[in-house]
Amino acid sequence: MLRFSDKYGPVCRFANPASLNGATSWLFLNSPENVQHVCSSNVRNYGRRYLPDIYAYVTHGKGILGSQDEYNARHRRLCSGPFRNRAQLQRFSSVVVQRSLQMADIMTAAAEDQAAGNGSGGGGGAAELPSSGAAGFVTDVATQTQRLTLDIVGLVAFSHDFKQVEQVRRDLRGAAGDSTQLTDRVLWAVNTFGEVLAQVFITPLPVLKP
Repeated sequence: MLRFSDKYGPVCRFANPASLNGATSWLFLNSPENVQHVCSSNVRNYGRRYLPDIYAYVTHGKGILGSQDEYNARHRRLCSGPFRNRAQLQRFSSVVVQRSLQMADIMTAAAEDQAAGNGSGGGGGAAELPSSGAAGFVTDVATQTQRLTLDIVGLVAFSHDFKQVEQVRRDLRGAAGDSTQLTDRVLWAVNTFGEVLAQVFITPLPVLKP
């Protein structure tokens, strides 16, 4: 989707040759304004979600992720209580704020260390910038924000601390990347799961791919 956005702009469409879910094509929106239009401002105009046939088959059309229409709306209402409770929302938001501030502190410290010449010079994430005297470093922002998200989801949904933000600190010091560590295995598992789902969703019969 990011490649489509770079090449074609904020709105792009591609054909669905297998006609999954009866759709002849898929439309991707990549600008905040368009996403807000569909998912917030005019959400009632877009009642049906894209669900591949294979996904509907596996879930039997049940559950929040596998259903459509009124069944889906009813179950979403049943699950919406915690997200409308002020105390719960304050607890959720405090987790988001605390971990985001921790991430910001780690990033700030890494930039200051780099400017002072104390950076790792590469390794897990930090690297010297070409501009002299600039406080900064190079890292994979997608990976680091994914770690932040895992911590927030773990604490809010499961009351479990994956300690992924601490892994960011080790990463920027050049100490991360050991796949035997649980924290790296968690990130690997999430990404692998997503890749497998993409293969199943987009390719009707992945076993027939060459």
